Amino acid sequence: MNKTFLGRNPATIILLGIIAIALVILTISFTQKHSSGVVPESLPLNKQIQPTDVQGYKMSKWVVENSFAKQADVSLTQQQVIQLVDMFNSIPEMSVVQVESVDPQISAGIVLGLKPDREIRIQYAKKEVYVTRNDLSNDFELKYYKVNLENIKGFFEGFLKES
Repeated sequence: MNKTFLGRNPATIILLGIIAIALVILTISFTQKHSSGVVPESLPLNKQIQPTDVQGYKMSKWVVENSFAKQADVSLTQQQVIQLVDMFNSIPEMSVVQVESVDPQISAGIVLGLKPDREIRIQYAKKEVYVTRNDLSNDFELKYYKVNLENIKGFFEGFLKES
């Protein structure tokens, strides 16, 4: 009498099992390689970015004109954006302090648009530099921190003096 399992030869069952396992492994591997925009959950607050990550940018500052404060757009060159990214990437971890929110008295700020649908806001208020970013988690959670870095403060001060 020939032993079978569900009417199949044992060698066929083993072969089908191996094929099924191989398909599962290939599916998992493909999914991990092609899942774009997935961010690990525990990135440092001061995670660096590349200038090529910046898809767009906008800078503005508050100016007083005829006794009224108003927001004015600031033109930046590509070189200035690269300079700011370099300064941003040079922030040492020990100068990063996580905060619950950003000071509402912003004098100037820049938004760096990243891909996909991520952004970093660098804002200057009362001699403090604040960073708000949503590129550190999969759920776009906002992270706030302030940094103590004189060259970024100087970057903003230079634009504020041009009023």
